[in-house]
Amino acid sequence: MKKCVFTKVTSVVAIVLMAICGIWTIQACKEKDKVENKTVVFYSDFYSVNCPVDSISIYIDNNHVGKLLKSYIPGSTQVGTRDSENTLVAKVPKGKHTYLAKTNGGCNVYWSGEFDAMVDLEINLKMSESKKTENEVMKLNGTAWKLISIVDMVSNKSRAPEPNKDDNFMIKFQDKDLMNGCLSINTINGRYYVDYSRQTIEMSVTSSTFADDSPDGYTFLQYIKNVNKFTITNDILKLFYDDIVCLEFERR
Repeated sequence: MKKCVFTKVTSVVAIVLMAICGIWTIQACKEKDKVENKTVVFYSDFYSVNCPVDSISIYIDNNHVGKLLKSYIPGSTQVGTRDSENTLVAKVPKGKHTYLAKTNGGCNVYWSGEFDAMVDLEINLKMSESKKTENEVMKLNGTAWKLISIVDMVSNKSRAPEPNKDDNFMIKFQDKDLMNGCLSINTINGRYYVDYSRQTIEMSVTSSTFADDSPDGYTFLQYIKNVNKFTITNDILKLFYDDIVCLEFERR
């Protein structure tokens, strides 16, 4: 009888010990994985003239992990990419991963690649390695444009607006579909509506001052109220009015 009781007690103790060991092993594995998570640092020396970059979004294994908020600017006080403050620290499990970085400005470029968190702990998004996003139209929001010519599509004749100064005949596309700009001497404000897949655009001028403006100032105002299509090629924006008139702008 005593032997039977002893056997039962021994079995219960063994089961309890096995359970404790199992829990400890699972916890140890979790702690082990936690310890072996690696810290990967992304940074960038990306910079381009006439190409504002609001931020660079970083994705690891198709999951958004954060943004690089500053571009490295050569000749500034941010000397070198390591000191540019354009860094993002992300923790990932050991092993191989994919990354994708995309600009949120008007450049439409991206970087993509693979890295091993056991080896590649720093990733530099170099300008020379950036790639143009294929089949993607430049977004207008956050961009500014200077009118350089008015083209008569019927006669195929073009001319520069008059008086042509550095800071007139401008359009600025703001966030939330707001736009503003200036005629030859007066200002305009309004909204714009864009369909990037069809490359159509509509601009509604809600307020303006146009007293004593030039003839081209009035003409410019009427044209932008009626444009319905657009194209962007190599920092040249073209706004079309029923294929009759084309307004050509240069990016600023």
